[in-house]
Amino acid sequence: MNLIDCNKFKYYIYAFFITVISIIITYYVFGIYVLVDNYGRFKTVEAICGTKIWYYVLTCLIINLDKLLFRKYYSKEENLRLHISITLLEIMMLIFGGLELFRNDQCIKDNDINFLYTGIWKFALFNFILQMVLTVFFIVNLINYLCKKENNVMPIGESEFTDTNEFDNIQKIHSISNNGEFINISIV
Repeated sequence: MNLIDCNKFKYYIYAFFITVISIIITYYVFGIYVLVDNYGRFKTVEAICGTKIWYYVLTCLIINLDKLLFRKYYSKEENLRLHISITLLEIMMLIFGGLELFRNDQCIKDNDINFLYTGIWKFALFNFILQMVLTVFFIVNLINYLCKKENNVMPIGESEFTDTNEFDNIQKIHSISNNGEFINISIV
């Protein structure tokens, strides 16, 4: 008896995937719109306060595209360098976002208080929060990988399988026949 009828949930699954794809498309459309729309205002604030928030948002859009397209093989590939590099990338992006959002906020408040209410600042704050969640996820994933790897290590010389040669147990007897020829007799 089949407990779950997949045909009942087919439309929910389709709706879920359409929703996820719509959210991703909306994220990129809004991100590109914010970058284009607030570029002039960003250049003014950059000249006064030295903020690089526009570059942070652009980098987030590129890095998140990397997560969508290239990191789908992340869970399948068991490579320590890959785990460490992805975790370090997430930590660097978190630091970059934190510095750009909160380092110059007093200068921005003093010179252009309304910049903190623009789409670019809100989008950068959203990306920073997303980066915090992903950094925690990848750190936990790295720790999990390291713990799993330590449990699977087998010391050298204690393998479960023994390398035996089936011909080692054969005893060979060499004898000479009456006419002077060698005869090999193998006893198993």
